[in-house]
Amino acid sequence: MLLEAIKMIGAGVGFFMLMMVFGLLMGMALTRSLPSKAKWDAAAPKA
Repeated sequence: MLLEAIKMIGAGVGFFMLMMVFGLLMGMALTRSLPSKAKWDAAAPKA
């Protein structure tokens, strides 16, 4: 029971990290392909 919960949590964390890395790479590729990077940075909401 506990082992199954740990496996589920581990899978969730791993999936979340994978999606974060994938999103970061996609964002980098998008900003690099856009000609107006300065405008893109200005429009991006600051966290």
